[in-house]
Amino acid sequence: MSTRMKLEPTTHIVSGILIDKKKVLLGLRKNTKIFPDYWSLPVGHVEEGESSLQAIKRELSEEIGVVVTNATRFCIKTDESELIYHEVFQVKNWDGNIVNQEHHLCSELKWFSLNKLPDNLTPVSKEIICDIKFTVGCG
Repeated sequence: MSTRMKLEPTTHIVSGILIDKKKVLLGLRKNTKIFPDYWSLPVGHVEEGESSLQAIKRELSEEIGVVVTNATRFCIKTDESELIYHEVFQVKNWDGNIVNQEHHLCSELKWFSLNKLPDNLTPVSKEIICDIKFTVGCG
């Protein structure tokens, strides 16, 4: 009898859900190893010694130029095949104007209706948005 060993996720990433008037902010990925030319929630790696909340605040500052003033963890997704631990934060308040600050990794930023998402949406972003639609009354 063979025993299959379960591997623990080794990559820790965070995503931010920004919603305004029942629209969600997505970025069109480019120059990425995973899902280039797909829309996704803003996402990034947690750095050593950094909490997940610190990471989402840093990532959104770096990627879209906002200061997060209120964010709560919405869910955790794990991808055992890719060994990814993915914490998702709902960003309820932020200061500043949203600007694409990482043109080398993101072609554009765009608000999409929660009920009219692009076809080329990363699978995890689609799963997260489906989960949140009911919490904001778009189910």
